[in-house]
Amino acid sequence: MIFLVVISASAAYANGQSAWRWSTSPCEPSSLYELGLHRGAPDTDRVERLMARLPTLAPGGGARAFLLARLLTVWPTQTERALGLSVARLRNISLAFRKCGVVVVSAAVSSRDVTAWREALDDVLAPYMISRSRVRSRLVEAAARRGDLKQLWEDNSKRFGVRLHDELLLVDGFRYRERNDARIDLKLPFAAPFNHTTMVANVFARPLLQNFLGEQARLKSLHAIVALSSSQGNDDQHWHRDTELLFRDDHHPGGYHEGA
Repeated sequence: MIFLVVISASAAYANGQSAWRWSTSPCEPSSLYELGLHRGAPDTDRVERLMARLPTLAPGGGARAFLLARLLTVWPTQTERALGLSVARLRNISLAFRKCGVVVVSAAVSSRDVTAWREALDDVLAPYMISRSRVRSRLVEAAARRGDLKQLWEDNSKRFGVRLHDELLLVDGFRYRERNDARIDLKLPFAAPFNHTTMVANVFARPLLQNFLGEQARLKSLHAIVALSSSQGNDDQHWHRDTELLFRDDHHPGGYHEGA
């Protein structure tokens, strides 16, 4: 199991002020290769072969996209896992971010921690999924009867065990949001195991974020984006930002997020 820490350009400034600025250098494999983020990757040989063929790779093609993704992915060494990122390594990762607007740290935490978070997340999410199923059943039933939605909302019957306007899915919008069908944004409780140091003060993510946002950067909340199965309406997606950029100055033509 691999856990990725992804840092995107949507949060480039802290409190609207930062010395951080985009690089004028393009987000291109040749300049990223020199930074060496990919070293230690399990398929380094493939990266080297693609770099040798770089002039022949079609812009926007699969091989070039794979190469770019690999060059933006950090594979921490055992020493870095124990002691954290060196100054030089942090500098190179920061430069890659400035060029492209995204970096990825692969296997940033242990599979044991990921398993614990997954199990705890299932427990937190379960009541919402049960409520979601009941709400959808009511809507399907109303549609089949060509029923009126207002009437459905005002119906005080408990044929599904609870009145519609008492459903957890509808009354707890502060914690649960469905960004689109089968893709859920769930606010997590700041409690074990979600508040474990490897999550809230990750040895790789924290110094990078402080480098971008400043020492005064603070964690506001914890969220999990849960993608349900494809049979429930959720298709695979490419890397992309979920929100608008905080400031117009964040727009970076040609960056990895362009067009997302």
